[in-house]
Amino acid sequence: MKKLALLLIFTLGITTSIHAQERNCSIDYEEVNDTINYRKTNNVLVYEFDRVSTTSSLFFSLVNNNGHPFLNLQYLQKSPDFIPITCVAKKSMVSIKLVNGTTITAHYLGDDVCGTYTYDQEKKNNIRILDADFYIKKEHLALLKASPISMVQIRFPGTSELFIIRNELKSTIVDLQTKPTQFFIDNIPCIE
Repeated sequence: MKKLALLLIFTLGITTSIHAQERNCSIDYEEVNDTINYRKTNNVLVYEFDRVSTTSSLFFSLVNNNGHPFLNLQYLQKSPDFIPITCVAKKSMVSIKLVNGTTITAHYLGDDVCGTYTYDQEKKNNIRILDADFYIKKEHLALLKASPISMVQIRFPGTSELFIIRNELKSTIVDLQTKPTQFFIDNIPCIE
């Protein structure tokens, strides 16, 4: 009986591994036990702005937290000049406009949080990093998988920022090339 149970567990493990490889999933962190089922994909660069000394980068990853899907957003800004603080609050949201005309909204559900500040003494740059999770309704996952992204708007308290998403992005800041418009199409199967 023990051999049968071990064989079943081994087979399920191989099947899960094969499905993850078929989907080309890139998983950053995963924990599964009796009380926790958490999976996070690696960060993907979806937007970059690079002008002389000022840069900003937007990274997305997907999280499945006990069956609840979230969009993890990391917004990095770097400049020798002062960078205004960026925060998210209960009414903050990310609106995702798809190529097919559909708009999906992900809502921030956590406590108010602001970007962390650090100073790069060597390059004399101010750096702000905002990291937040936005809840995606399960019924919206199928819509996000059906069409590429065209635009993303992040609504912060008192302001908003619009990001035009390109089909292919070759980073000028880091040695990286991504296909941002395909983010949800490529990554949703990895957290389902």
